[in-house]
Amino acid sequence: MRFTALCLAGLSLASGSAALQRRQNGTQEDADGTGLVKNRYIFEYATTADSDAATDALETRLQGATVRRVFKSGVFKGACLDTTDDIDVLAALGELGGVVNVWPAHRLKLNMPEQKALPELTAVNTEGNYNVHHMTGVDKLHEAGIKGQGAVIAILGGGFGSGRKVFGGYDFVGDGYWPEAGEKTPDDDPMDQQGHGTHVAGIAAGNGGWFQGVAPEATILAYKAFSQSGLTDEDVLIDAFIRAYEEGADVITASVGWVYNWSNGAWGVVASRLVELGVVCTVSAGNDGQIGPFYGSSGASGKYVTAVASADPDVVAAIPFKVTLTEGDSSEDLTFGYRPAAYDGPIDSSVVDRPVHFIPADAWDTCSRLPDQGVDLTNMVVLTSRSVPCDFGSQSYYMQLQGARNIIFHNDDRELGDPYPVDGVKIGQIDRPTGERLGAAILAGTNVTFSFPPFGAYAKIEQPIGGGPSDYSSWGPTFQLEQKPDIAAPGRDIVSTFPNGGWTMMSGTSMAAPYVAGVAALYVSKHGGRKQHGEGFGVALTARILSSGNTLPWVKGSEYRASTAQVGSGLIDAVKVVNYDTSLSFAKWQLNDTRYFSRYQGVDITNSGDKEVTYTFELQPAGGFEAFERDRSVYGFAPGVPEGAPFPIDITPEVRMPAGTFRVKPGQTRKAEWIFKLPTGDFDSTSLPVYSGKMLIKGSNGEELSVPYMGLAGDLKRSLSESKDIWWLGPHFVSGVDWTPIQEKPYWNFDLSLEKQDFPRLLMTSTFGTPLMRWDIYEANWRETKWSYPPVVGEKGFVGTATTFRYAQDLAPFDPDIYDETDVIPAVRQWQVRDHMRDFWWFGQLVNGSYINPGNYTMRAAVLLPYGNPEASDNWVVIDTPQVQILPKGN
Repeated sequence: MRFTALCLAGLSLASGSAALQRRQNGTQEDADGTGLVKNRYIFEYATTADSDAATDALETRLQGATVRRVFKSGVFKGACLDTTDDIDVLAALGELGGVVNVWPAHRLKLNMPEQKALPELTAVNTEGNYNVHHMTGVDKLHEAGIKGQGAVIAILGGGFGSGRKVFGGYDFVGDGYWPEAGEKTPDDDPMDQQGHGTHVAGIAAGNGGWFQGVAPEATILAYKAFSQSGLTDEDVLIDAFIRAYEEGADVITASVGWVYNWSNGAWGVVASRLVELGVVCTVSAGNDGQIGPFYGSSGASGKYVTAVASADPDVVAAIPFKVTLTEGDSSEDLTFGYRPAAYDGPIDSSVVDRPVHFIPADAWDTCSRLPDQGVDLTNMVVLTSRSVPCDFGSQSYYMQLQGARNIIFHNDDRELGDPYPVDGVKIGQIDRPTGERLGAAILAGTNVTFSFPPFGAYAKIEQPIGGGPSDYSSWGPTFQLEQKPDIAAPGRDIVSTFPNGGWTMMSGTSMAAPYVAGVAALYVSKHGGRKQHGEGFGVALTARILSSGNTLPWVKGSEYRASTAQVGSGLIDAVKVVNYDTSLSFAKWQLNDTRYFSRYQGVDITNSGDKEVTYTFELQPAGGFEAFERDRSVYGFAPGVPEGAPFPIDITPEVRMPAGTFRVKPGQTRKAEWIFKLPTGDFDSTSLPVYSGKMLIKGSNGEELSVPYMGLAGDLKRSLSESKDIWWLGPHFVSGVDWTPIQEKPYWNFDLSLEKQDFPRLLMTSTFGTPLMRWDIYEANWRETKWSYPPVVGEKGFVGTATTFRYAQDLAPFDPDIYDETDVIPAVRQWQVRDHMRDFWWFGQLVNGSYINPGNYTMRAAVLLPYGNPEASDNWVVIDTPQVQILPKGN
């Protein structure tokens, strides 16, 4: 899918974004609620330009502008500038020679994932240690001696903690609180002050004896972009990516981002170019899965950037304890793992050889009655099940009344919980197989005791929900119907390094992205990197990663497979990436919607082995889902779009497979081609039904790869335009802060006193992304037949573009004694995402700095539809408004 290029002269330099959401890898952070830094823009120059000279010319044209950063790399030539409030940037852009692109600059805040502190090691015990590498095949590569030797991984984010080994990098921001206080103080010591960067680096390349990251012998470069404030700017991220490339990184990984879901953002564009130049770039897909589909992250949305989703491991880290089973004169010591209560430490090591009192789940009469009345539990460890109809706290309380001081719950089929501690009681949780085994032994008469020795190494216990997508992992696709995310990796409850030699457990796609970076480093370790293979290496290795994915279920136990809009091609398989002779060209089959259906698809298959291979093909459909919910009472938080994982439905396209026997000789590359037909079935084509799956490519050599596909079984543009459903609950044009409908009061004098608050106000929420939203003022009785893009003041009745008070999103009412009515930005939004209600207040000023004259006018507020041509009036959804009257100020 391609959108018509939007003329710079007709655009505001403002970009839309989502309302602030809790994110584990980054949030947008600014006073106007958009994540945009006031009057700050990133300009790109032509590739032949001299960056210094072009920036000087830009400064001259934009009088009063301040240069923040100049980009001189062949990757990206441009600059980041702060402009002044009284500069008409729109007009200036139309006259700037050599400027080929411009973006509003974003600021984001690093939100630390929830941390689960882990006890310090007192000894090293390599027996039965916890890791998740068995899920991805990394353990097999480690056994073969492939551990990342010679590969260079650049970690971009919070820096790297003391007590950890790093071989280079840079601190772009310093150790202070910029931008909240003071200026940046860059230096060569990227010291981590958040913990996030150290944890991420450990996942990719940690090497601590008992602890092994994915590529423990790779070289780490750390680039710190976040100060102690936890904030950074987009131009810093771009600079850090370019520097990592120039300093020799084979792989760059970043676990940051903000909701954007377009592939054309400044950071995503630069990162994608780096992949084309030979570097693999992995970026976390985001942690907003609860918001539903079409909610991807900024850098991860870049075309060749690997957007990494999170999968739930089938094991989690636990603290070991000893179990002694005694029957007659014989005894056996076993070691199992348990998880202590949330925000509480492990069971005290003085608890040794304590007898176990077992309470089966079916023995509980009610939550408020202990089955074994009168039993003194003071010197025992109680073992019971969480599968009774009450919570951990209630059970613990009633067991405590009979003296219980140490309680172990065994899990059922639910996700391992985090029981809250009860004062005076230590609580732990074990997995179901262990609990059932020990309970059966006790019921059979075996004497069982528990001991809790000093902590020596992390054990592992079973996670029932493991093996499926993490519910928090963000959904794609992009608004251009491009497939995102691309691949999944373990991301929930991941143990890794922490500053000053510690360890902690975190969850998020922040943990999954460095895992994939580590797998890329393993490939470099065996086959060489971009220095050996040149510019095509980044795209080629990215293709190997994407084609390796092993299919995940919608949720564990579901008959439906997970959508590629949530997990890409599936869980990464490191053995396929590193060892397979078969490789595929970069391919993600984007079938688009029914209007722009792309039926012809293909992929190049290369056999680098020494024997001929015959390949067969199999369509593997995933669960489909209807992405648009018309019943507003069902989904209120994410307007018009289902929250969380939508309910899966059957949507499968027909496909014509390649004819004949498909053989590929040693060293040969052949292109295979398919023809898709639009799916039919029991679904509502107007509800944006998304279908996806994979084409499995199976070789006679035992190798199996795949190409993901995805499409929309409806006409996106028609669905949104005919029903006007691009708007949610409105939009509303009202007068003042008391919400008087504009139909009742279509006139204003812009008296901003607290008593009057007389100005027009537009409230709207877009249920789908739009390339452009704008609020324009025309002469009275203007008609859509006169629409021209970009509009020019004085032509075809165009008077000017409205502005909006910068802080309208957060204030009501406007207090003229506190705020400046001239602190406005254009009432235009470019590349909007779907979000919560937006609020625009017009105080009479136009974008060119003039004020509207008294008189009668036509207001045109509209959004451009997906695939829309801005020059065509019928490609816009326009708000119905009456003719309006501007009165003399104060009258």
